Order: sequence, then structure tokens, then C-alpha cells
Amino acid sequence: MASRQATLEYLTTTKIGEKGQLTVPKQFREDLGVGTGVPQCQDKPYEPNNPVKRVLHPTFEARGLPKAGWRAFRWSVATALSEMREPVGTAQLILGHSSAQTTLVYYVQSVEESQQSAITRLEKIMSASSRKSPS
Repeated sequence: MASRQATLEYLTTTKIGEKGQLTVPKQFREDLGVGTGVPQCQDKPYEPNNPVKRVLHPTFEARGLPKAGWRAFRWSVATALSEMREPVGTAQLILGHSSAQTTLVYYVQSVEESQQSAITRLEKIMSASSRKSPS
């Protein structure tokens, strides 16, 4: 059986096919409760939202976090990596984006505390430079 960490890692980096179907490798099927990976009903494909309910929501709940979907989770990962000053290439690879621009433009969000900190630092630099410049 795959670990929850490995399952979460797989699911956060897996691309869902054009028809909204998710191919689940054998090592993750038992952990997700999928069994064979074949649709449970003949006329319905494996529902990609089920891992959200089976893996992501319990993980958030165990940590006292509000429920969220994959998109919010991926935005949070991108933003956290940015706040940790990790190179954008690292976030790009973790999120499985083909372009760093996608990561920066669509996933990394601005954090209010960082904005305030940047403004404070900028004010210090500008006030220090204005005192040094001749009038």
C-alpha cells in the first residue's frame, strides 16, 4: 500500500485527461479505495473528485484546516513555496507546469503580511536615502 504522503504527492502532480478521467497506478488504488482502477459502474468513469474527499479533505481536517479543492491546494503550495523564497523553477516542477510563467501568473498569490513587510522595508530605504541626499 502506498503511503498517504506518496498518494498526495502523486495526486497533486497528476494531470487529468481530456475527458476528466484519472488513471490511477496500482500502488495508489488501495489507498484511494479504488480497487482495480476500473470504473465502478460500467457507464461512469473514475470520478477525479473522489480523491479530494478521500485524501485531501481528511488531511486538511486532521490539521484543523478548512476544506478546499485541488486548485486552492495547488495555489497554496505555490504561494507557500514563494514565501519560503524557493526558486520559481522548484514550484514549477512540483506543480508539474511546463512554464514558470504559468506558476507565477496563475498560481502564486500575494500574501498580505509580505506586502506590509515589503512596504515597511521600502519606506526605510527611501527615508534613509532622502536623509543622505543633499537638499
